[in-house]
Amino acid sequence: MQRGFFTLIVLIALAAAAAAGVARLAVFPFAEVFERVALAPRPCEEPIAYSVGAHDARFGLSRDEFIAAMRKAERAWEEASGRDLLAYRQGGEVKVNLVYDSRQETTERLRTIDRALIETERNYERMREEYERLSNEYMDERAALDRMVEGLIDRTRSYDGEIAYWSGRGGVPSGATARLAKERAGIEEDRARTAAAERSLSRKLALINERVESMNGLAAELEAHVVRWNDVSGARGEVFEEGVYRRDPSGVEIDVYQFETEEKLVRVLAHEFGHAIGLEHLPDPRAIMYHANQGGAAVIAESDLEELARVCGAELALR
Repeated sequence: MQRGFFTLIVLIALAAAAAAGVARLAVFPFAEVFERVALAPRPCEEPIAYSVGAHDARFGLSRDEFIAAMRKAERAWEEASGRDLLAYRQGGEVKVNLVYDSRQETTERLRTIDRALIETERNYERMREEYERLSNEYMDERAALDRMVEGLIDRTRSYDGEIAYWSGRGGVPSGATARLAKERAGIEEDRARTAAAERSLSRKLALINERVESMNGLAAELEAHVVRWNDVSGARGEVFEEGVYRRDPSGVEIDVYQFETEEKLVRVLAHEFGHAIGLEHLPDPRAIMYHANQGGAAVIAESDLEELARVCGAELALR
């Protein structure tokens, strides 16, 4: 019925144009435009068919993975609304394209820098933990060494005092000789242990200094990563389109330019599918149809469903 109605309009338009002598110019444009209008599905009355258009492999996403992401975006709308709104079909009217340009290239550069930042931060954290462990061990061993030195000093002073005492009385008596010899040997053993503890402490201090140097190097590396990230991000700009929906006489297309993760891709697709259904941008930052398309998972908000109800002409409740 609709196609016959539009055909009648075309015939009337052609007749009028023929009377004016311009029928040849009018035939094909009018036929194409009215044919598209007649066949275009009305929002919510039947599923909007979509299919893969251009697929750029530089995104690192296979065609099947791309289709799976589109189907997730479709389910987000359908499960929240309880309506059959979209359908993947070979040759579907809405062509969804992966368009690789400077936006995704910049995103991947930033992702590489992010990974380097994370790895450097982990290395720095490991080095800091090791530095703290060594520092605590050093402090404990330093305190133990101080006690050893104090004990050695006291023991040596006591020994020297007794030797001086006997020296002033004509020499060490035979009964004290063995004891003093044993004490002297003990003092020598204490000196050897103290020297070994000092060497161990020196080695630990050298390790601590190495960790400090490594931490300083990692801190400089972190700073370089941050500077590079800021440079790349600043060159990109704060706001750019991740995707766009277009409908014109040549057809209906969704171009996806940028995404960081599969979850972000699904959200971009859900946003552009919303435009395909007929939804406008919303001021709610929680909404899929928020103009900045921010957020993580593709979760349909209550405001999205209210906009869908406006377009579909029926009330919908958020499940």
